[in-house]
Amino acid sequence: MAIVLVIVFVALILKDTSYLGDSYILRGVSQGIALTAAAYWLAFNADKVNWSKYAWLLLFLFSISISASQSNDIFFSGMQVLSLIAACLLFIAYIENEPTVTGRIRLVENVMLSSCALICVASLLAIKIKPDLVYHFDDFENIYRFRGFFSMPAMMGATASILFGVAMFRNGSWLYRMPLILVALATLYMTSSRTYWIAALGAMVIVVWWRSRSKNLVVISITIAAVIGLTAIQAVNISVSKKTAETTLRTDSLANLSGRTLAWQYAFESIQQRPLLGYGFATGDLAFTKAEKATKLSLHNGYVQAMMDAGILGASFYIALIVTAIYRIYKSRQADLSAGFYILLLLAIANLGESVMFTAAMYFSLLAWFYAIFGLSIKDVEVAEQVKPADTTAHAPAVSASLGTRIIGKSFLHKRYFPKQ
Repeated sequence: MAIVLVIVFVALILKDTSYLGDSYILRGVSQGIALTAAAYWLAFNADKVNWSKYAWLLLFLFSISISASQSNDIFFSGMQVLSLIAACLLFIAYIENEPTVTGRIRLVENVMLSSCALICVASLLAIKIKPDLVYHFDDFENIYRFRGFFSMPAMMGATASILFGVAMFRNGSWLYRMPLILVALATLYMTSSRTYWIAALGAMVIVVWWRSRSKNLVVISITIAAVIGLTAIQAVNISVSKKTAETTLRTDSLANLSGRTLAWQYAFESIQQRPLLGYGFATGDLAFTKAEKATKLSLHNGYVQAMMDAGILGASFYIALIVTAIYRIYKSRQADLSAGFYILLLLAIANLGESVMFTAAMYFSLLAWFYAIFGLSIKDVEVAEQVKPADTTAHAPAVSASLGTRIIGKSFLHKRYFPKQ
């Protein structure tokens, strides 16, 4: 399962950064392998899985399957549903096959750290070598934005944000983590992606608070992030003049959030026509365009997108599974899950400004689904890990003789020199 998981993520990364013009071959082949591998594993292990903990996910997948039948482009919507089901089944099979909680996410963290670091470093180097390749002209805002090797700046912003969180919160030497943090912040700044600026900061603050429950550490972490960010900016020779600040912050588009508010207004008006099941998974844009085929128009909000695609019913399941996943990781209180918790929070917050957790078309969308499923899976593991220590202490005769002697001696001394008052 581990090999198939790596193939799926690497294939989608290559699809979006290789400029091969391929939208479906790498994705289709890798997810076909995923579906086959997951089906084979589940054929022999489905009865061992506690499916109740994945209830919200299963309800959502069922709802989008029904909504696809209502789409004006049934084939496209149905294929998108099948693609997402293949990825989700692979994630469930992989997670259930791994006995330890940290083991379930360690491989994914390593893949993200190496892949995102390579993309960010190569993209920054390309600024001097071939700048036309890594800059994108935004027709809506009439400015150039840094996109790296991706087709859009937001995708580069997602990659830089993921690298920042994994490098910041995973275990390991700061000798390699700190340079990666600097690279990530410099790249994130250059994308001018306000969505991921806010999402990265919000996720970082929440994780720091979650680990420490200290307001002082939250303030310190924000200060450190600001200092690191300014250092990174100077490192790439960016002059923060008034003109640069206006271009970077894209102040001209703040009023309507780059047209998002208008799209959301149309979405809420359109959902009234099909409130229960929506317009079909990945084809909600048909309500705007009135086209017969899907145009891949993004609503720049995964929650609104879910409502358009699967109706109020599907959107309710969608929100419930994300909230439940976040809550279960939060309740686990395991520091080793910090990087994974950050990624889930990052993508859940960014989902307010981009359709991040959507189809299985982009690697960071699949990453969001992976960590949501991982969060849902914690329910049984948390109980098992709490029972284990109790079992050990319950079997007192199994304690070694030397340990038993120390316990008896300590008890004797306590009674001898510290009698009850």
